[in-house]
Amino acid sequence: MSYPLSEGKYACVDEKFISVHGKKKPQLFAICPETGLPLEEKLLRNREKPAITSAAKILKRMGIIVCITDDLKSYAPSIKAAGLRHQKCHFHAMRAGFGAMKKAHIQKKRKEKFIGWIKNFLRSKNLIDARSWLRVIGRMKREKKLGRFLKSFLFDWKDYFTYFEFPGCPKTSNAVEQFNRRFEQKYQSMHGFRKERTARSFTSLFILHSMFRKFESGQNKDRSPLEIAKIQLAASSVFDLLPH
Repeated sequence: MSYPLSEGKYACVDEKFISVHGKKKPQLFAICPETGLPLEEKLLRNREKPAITSAAKILKRMGIIVCITDDLKSYAPSIKAAGLRHQKCHFHAMRAGFGAMKKAHIQKKRKEKFIGWIKNFLRSKNLIDARSWLRVIGRMKREKKLGRFLKSFLFDWKDYFTYFEFPGCPKTSNAVEQFNRRFEQKYQSMHGFRKERTARSFTSLFILHSMFRKFESGQNKDRSPLEIAKIQLAASSVFDLLPH
């Protein structure tokens, strides 16, 4: 379901697994990083390319240009297949780096050096600088236990720097991560759903509530997504906020 309230160009996309009739299904959310308003929600059958591409095509029809996601491998080809640009989240990249170093049995000083290389790579000011650090990171291949991490990390590495082309495009998917944390808190009290219809109804009501909920911290503290987007409720009814 789409929520055509935001006129932004970017969308932070992620999903949370929910239980429907005893089976885990991915509930996808797309959030506007500028206002925190929901753009789309869809209960997917799986996390494969066709399902994600279908959701991305809806975002494209809404005028979205770039999708910001975590490093799930199916995101990049799915989003590009829908005709959108892809931006990989820098926060997830660093978290994956820390996780790989923690598991690898290598010297502490070498771990710190590798983490420094990844940080410098992500902080690159242009693609030329990024390619230079890419060659440095390539030296990590000597550590065989980091091979799987490197293969995933360097997959479509240019997607980490899509924001160079689009001023205002965020480097992270924090907007949808914050939304998902609040959704998880409410969902836990439900202990799953018996029918997909019930799950969709719950999700729609939660999204409606989130539009009015004021942020508790950050630069938009004490402001709701509707206030940030400057949507005048006097000129519309609550029904206008429901999915189309």
